[in-house]
Amino acid sequence: MKKIMKQIPMGEAPFSLGLHTFSLYCRLDRERSDELFRDFFDNCKTADSLLEYIPPDKKALGTKSYVFKYKQDVGIRWIFTSTETPIITDSGDRLKLRGLLVIINPKILAGTKDYITAANESDMFGIEERFNNESKKISEWLPPFYSYTISRIDYCINCNIRAALIGCTPEQMMMLIDRGDVPPHFKDQDYEGSFYLKCGCAHINCYAKDDKFYPDVIRLEIQCKAQKLRTISNSNKFSEEVCRDIIENYFYKTIGRGNYYTLANAIKMLQCQCLNTTNKNRLIHWLEFVNQCRGIAKAKARLKDNPKELEALKRALKHLHSFGINPVTIPKDWVIEKWRVNEFGIRYIPTLLNAYYETLAEERNKQREQQFRDEQLRKYLSKSQQKKWK
Repeated sequence: MKKIMKQIPMGEAPFSLGLHTFSLYCRLDRERSDELFRDFFDNCKTADSLLEYIPPDKKALGTKSYVFKYKQDVGIRWIFTSTETPIITDSGDRLKLRGLLVIINPKILAGTKDYITAANESDMFGIEERFNNESKKISEWLPPFYSYTISRIDYCINCNIRAALIGCTPEQMMMLIDRGDVPPHFKDQDYEGSFYLKCGCAHINCYAKDDKFYPDVIRLEIQCKAQKLRTISNSNKFSEEVCRDIIENYFYKTIGRGNYYTLANAIKMLQCQCLNTTNKNRLIHWLEFVNQCRGIAKAKARLKDNPKELEALKRALKHLHSFGINPVTIPKDWVIEKWRVNEFGIRYIPTLLNAYYETLAEERNKQREQQFRDEQLRKYLSKSQQKKWK
């Protein structure tokens, strides 16, 4: 799976993996900040201006934000920031730090309007060009695209559950996802309708789109802050490889590698593995325990005062995932629209990422078959032409 890098064409498959939003930042001195702010404000006053000024929240403490956004969304939001409390430098000077934060929705800036499509590396040249053109309209003081520091990137995978033929409803999928794991250093925010985890360097947010035009779409976002981005060795933070690796890393830590089965079918899957009776019974015990606790994080929480049992549970979770079995099981009373069936004849529901990769593989096989047929036709026509001339 790792070698498959191609983005699925949106006309053929209801998936997209790529960039949702990202933020750029540059530090401003007093002179540049004043000139830029004046240019932005003057631009808002012109009759044909698309910009509008949003005054800062007077109740906000710490950092003041002066926001300029577009009346019709073009994929850019400009935010001037200034600290309320002066910073004391080594020389004793008192400075109010100033900066310009730019929040970019690359899909919209690239001219794509549908909800499913995520921007990817191939879009970046056009995004850079449009950003620089928009900057020139506002002020000569605005730096070009690559003069900013990347302060945050939100990587994402989008999936239309029904169009992808995953088999369950978006509500059922979100319930299964919500029963996943919470990695170390992350805290569950317990937001209604969202699987939302936070830590100092990254946020994980998975939610179903509540929209009449896109009622069946689920999006998983991995929101990486500057601290996390600095740990990425690849200098191109927008590359497909980085995007895929980030999504995979956090997906497997929370939702997991294995597909979803009912408890009875998960046990059947274990019976199909080359395991001795002791190991099968051990894994069945932990499957039943997670099922009883209604989720992995809750199962771990119940064992927090029993380190030995907790370690045994963690080992079992790894073993289950290695067999393609998600420890989170499907409630037996659920009505599933369309089951998928694996090589053992056992019914299951794929995780979002597994369904994405399965679709990629199917698309690649179709392309190979078409290439083979085209090649055979070319050879046949070539031979026919040679016989004709003889």
